[in-house]
Amino acid sequence: MKNFHILLTAILVISSCTGTSETGSITSNSTEDTNLSSNIETGGATLTQASIIAHDFVKDNFASDCDFDDLDIRGEAVDAVQGRFKVLQKFTSSKYGSEQEYVYKIYIQYYGGEWEDKNNWDYGELTIENTSTQQQYHFNGTMKELDLQASSLGKKTIAGVEFKESFVKEVIIYSTPKQIEIEKLRAVAQELKGNPKTIMFYIDSEIEGGEEYASVIGNNFFYHPLNKIESLK
Repeated sequence: MKNFHILLTAILVISSCTGTSETGSITSNSTEDTNLSSNIETGGATLTQASIIAHDFVKDNFASDCDFDDLDIRGEAVDAVQGRFKVLQKFTSSKYGSEQEYVYKIYIQYYGGEWEDKNNWDYGELTIENTSTQQQYHFNGTMKELDLQASSLGKKTIAGVEFKESFVKEVIIYSTPKQIEIEKLRAVAQELKGNPKTIMFYIDSEIEGGEEYASVIGNNFFYHPLNKIESLK
């Protein structure tokens, strides 16, 4: 059973967990990611270990015959989230007849314990792309559902914008029916800067599936659709 306090780390800076801030082909974008390094470590796990567990998630969702290229693993530790990684790796599979090459991108979370045990891991979004046709296949783990397990605090108006306010441990979640434009959200972030708690902005889960698109951590404002990070003054 995953410890709820450890699950809290899965909530911090979801900017890098859901993958919603990245668009286009994984194949064309993958060269921008950090190459595999034994120095990439967070929360007691390494990128190498994350890729090994990711193989199981890919096989579970896509095909059991996946053959992974372990000489070219790419990825990074997600900033400010202990035990979270983004991993990209090529593999081959004959799922659709002839053998074809694919690349997967996954956001994967380690919760502690024996790293070899897949039950100590979970993932948010898994995207698999055919490197020739660029056709994509999307799968989702339960990490996002855990992120949205929050206690409702009612409504709150900040900088003229009304939010539904929820709270999980040290994380405050503000949600609205639609995504707030960046200029309005920047004004909201200015009022919230310096808060010791992590603050996240969501599209209401009952309307749009609960997509998180921005966050405030200390004096930093993260706006994920533009991959934009600003220092609040």
